[in-house]
Amino acid sequence: MLTTITTINIFAEILTAGVCFTMWFVFNSRHGQTREKSDLILSFIFLMFGLFVVGMTSSRLISNYGPNESLLLFIQRFTTSMLALGSIFVIAFVAIKQPPNMRKYFYPFIFASFIAACACYLLPMRAAMENGMLNPAVLSGPLFVAVIGLWDLSWAIFAVYSLIVLLKTDDEKVKRLNLMAFWSAFIMVASFVPAIIFLFTGYETTLLILWIVLFISLSGLSISSIILPDDDIALTPLSFVRSSILLKMVSMLVILIIITVEMTALVTNAISKRAITKELIESDRRIVFSIKQMTKIYSGQTNSLKELKDSMQAFLSDIGEKQGRKVYIIDPAGKIVVFSDPKKPNIEYYLISERATQIEDNISGGEFMVKNVGKMVGAFGPANIHGWQIVVARPIEVAYSDIRKMETNTLIVFIVGVMIAVIVGGFFSKNIEDRIRSIVAVTEAVRKGNFNYSIPVNSIDEIGHLAKEFNMMTAELKESQDHLIASEKLAALGTMAAGMAHEIKNPLVALRTFTQLLPLKWEDKEFREKFISIIPPEIDKINKIAENLLKFGRPSKPEFKPINVETVLDEVLDLVDNQIKKNNIRVSTKFVKTPKIYGDPSQLSQAFLNIIMNAIQAIKEGGELIIKTDIGHVIQLGKITRGVFLNSPRREDNTPGQKIPMVFVEITDSGPGISEENMKNMFDPFFTTKESGTGMGLPITLRIIEDHKGSIKLRSQLGKGTTFIIMLPPTEQIEEAQKGSEG
Repeated sequence: MLTTITTINIFAEILTAGVCFTMWFVFNSRHGQTREKSDLILSFIFLMFGLFVVGMTSSRLISNYGPNESLLLFIQRFTTSMLALGSIFVIAFVAIKQPPNMRKYFYPFIFASFIAACACYLLPMRAAMENGMLNPAVLSGPLFVAVIGLWDLSWAIFAVYSLIVLLKTDDEKVKRLNLMAFWSAFIMVASFVPAIIFLFTGYETTLLILWIVLFISLSGLSISSIILPDDDIALTPLSFVRSSILLKMVSMLVILIIITVEMTALVTNAISKRAITKELIESDRRIVFSIKQMTKIYSGQTNSLKELKDSMQAFLSDIGEKQGRKVYIIDPAGKIVVFSDPKKPNIEYYLISERATQIEDNISGGEFMVKNVGKMVGAFGPANIHGWQIVVARPIEVAYSDIRKMETNTLIVFIVGVMIAVIVGGFFSKNIEDRIRSIVAVTEAVRKGNFNYSIPVNSIDEIGHLAKEFNMMTAELKESQDHLIASEKLAALGTMAAGMAHEIKNPLVALRTFTQLLPLKWEDKEFREKFISIIPPEIDKINKIAENLLKFGRPSKPEFKPINVETVLDEVLDLVDNQIKKNNIRVSTKFVKTPKIYGDPSQLSQAFLNIIMNAIQAIKEGGELIIKTDIGHVIQLGKITRGVFLNSPRREDNTPGQKIPMVFVEITDSGPGISEENMKNMFDPFFTTKESGTGMGLPITLRIIEDHKGSIKLRSQLGKGTTFIIMLPPTEQIEEAQKGSEG
């Protein structure tokens, strides 16, 4: 029969096992994405301890059905070996974090844990139960204590490692995570105390304290391992519980179910036990009363004590031992006078009343102790002759066998129900979290000025309605951005047109002068030769200026084709030539022969023009503008993004360490530079430090470069100028990527 505290302990074990198996799933899934050995080892740590907890819980449920020595012995071997294997993985986790020359010092601990795991299946053991639970200390004796010692030693090593990292690092985020890992490991080591107290005393309250301590330790270890060191939430790790929608929803669901189920189980078992006990005691009371009456009748029929005993023996034999019931009469000394089974040995019995209460007719009933038998449930009362006492009772294991089976079945059903509820709840919670994360991802893209994303609308609930409204908003924002882009282009066009008026005016003056003199000096050969040498170049100059302006201002659709980036840069420099001369800026170009890139000349012209115009406006008169091109490679390390489950990382299918060819464009000015605070917002829409600026120049530039599969890096220092580095993939690289995607 499971007591109230035992039932509470079982639910605490279920909760702890739930944490273990959840973390096993999380880290195992993350290993499949990152291929990190530490994630795989962490998953095994949680798996081993989760199986250990399952073994302990199973022993309670199985023993409640009835003793099964072989099965209990197997569970004991299994649970002890799981703890030993868990020690191996804890030490292995610390070992892989060390330099190769330091790992050899961890091998003895790993070897000792492995030997202990093997010993669990090789050494002889005996099955034993204490307080309705498998007691490993009784089963395996020194072996289990040794395994617990190895388990705690492994966590002590883990705590020391976390403390060393904590003291060595200067990164505040890494410090906070290792501080939480240290305290989690320290609490795990401290759990050794309540574990040993329970093993040698059997106090269920101590066991409950143990599970609470283990739950706190495992939860802290989970949080410190899930959070990535570069995540801002690492500064406040405990707030992760509040930041994860999935974790909050699943935790609330599990806690609600466990509390509801536990209260239901406790109330149901209490009511059932009370009803069955009442029925048993009442039945036994009637038997005690009938035996009492028969004793009175038989004693009136004879004065011989032997004849009285024989008569009562015959009567008790007729009653018999049914449903495990024991019927006997004892004398004042506790010696059996008459027993329902005459073949039973003559053992001295002595009643030690505990919870028995008087019912009626001087007959008491309830639970009581009987020396040399144990705890019994039934009724007893005086026979009113010779000081005899009549006892009709069952051993408590027999009396409550049906209740034990019922409560065990109930617990199993509840456990399965909790598992199903958690799986189903986790599925729906994960679905909600995935959809919210997709909205967050699109929101971040929109914040950066990219309005080409949309959220799939695959439901008609509130989130689906939100996604639909969000898509409408982004469509309207994209339309507004297109208008802003056109306005930005027209503004730049107006600035350049005003500056080019002087450039066009000079050749027009020459044309007008020669045209006026032409009728007068047509016969002058020298004049005609001079006319032919000057006028066509001046007309070509005007034509080139007009073509550049038209090319930049034409609102044509993007046309991607192989182009030379140097050609685009030359055209842009021609457009801003007047602005450069007006501000007396020195321009240095260092172009190398680069491979063609796949792009739209008009869009790239606008991107380069935005950066160069910003540079011209930032440079003081007499400053310098340097434009370089080059070819090189970037190292593809693999893009890491957040996963959709418990913030686990996800690595894209990019080969780590792969060299990717790039065309580099570097634009450097000698302006005043940009502060660190402003650099964080330079590419944000509508952010500007100029009084008349729209704040859309650089966001538009970023979008254009990203549309060309490139990227921009910004370097600046106050008082030392600013450098924009644009990286664009060559045509060959894009063609290879397209072939790969088609394959």
